[in-house]
Amino acid sequence: NNGVLLLDEIDKATGEYGSSIHNVLMNIFDTTQNAEFMDNYFQDFKVDLSNLIILCSLNDSSKLNYVMSDRIKLIQVSGYTIDEKVEICKKIIDKTTKQLEITDIHFSNDIIRYLIKKDDDMNKLNSNENSGVRGLESIIKHILDRLKILYLSAGNQLNVSYDISDFKIPYYLNEKDTGTEDWVTRIEN
Repeated sequence: NNGVLLLDEIDKATGEYGSSIHNVLMNIFDTTQNAEFMDNYFQDFKVDLSNLIILCSLNDSSKLNYVMSDRIKLIQVSGYTIDEKVEICKKIIDKTTKQLEITDIHFSNDIIRYLIKKDDDMNKLNSNENSGVRGLESIIKHILDRLKILYLSAGNQLNVSYDISDFKIPYYLNEKDTGTEDWVTRIEN
């Protein structure tokens, strides 16, 4: 009765079911009636939401219904700083190399910053103000997937577009190895 309800990315509720989701959310947010909230799937079962702390996350407040916007208090949170993104990328690299079971592939802070800049540039082209880290995770996974193939080939020459002639373990990634000019567009499309 006095818990916390987190509704993540409520601005993503669009399309065919968006308006019905927004209608339910407006009932949840309405303090005059949310003490006896009834869900369509549990008819005849009233739920008291009046004592809940309801938190929502969203990326684009312009996508909210104006009535819903009036019922919630918006708190603007700035995006990640470059240094925070670098630290997050290090964790993503560590997690992904463990998943792919590859070792001794090294990303310098300069390379990570280069990838962050490329991701930010792509997001600006696509009219996204804050890129977050999802795109970066995709980029890092893509690079490491390619390097895994080279890693497994054990120095044998491969007939692939991203072959690195001097690839050997340990390997220190450089800008040309990221393939950003070649694959960034394909990731976004």
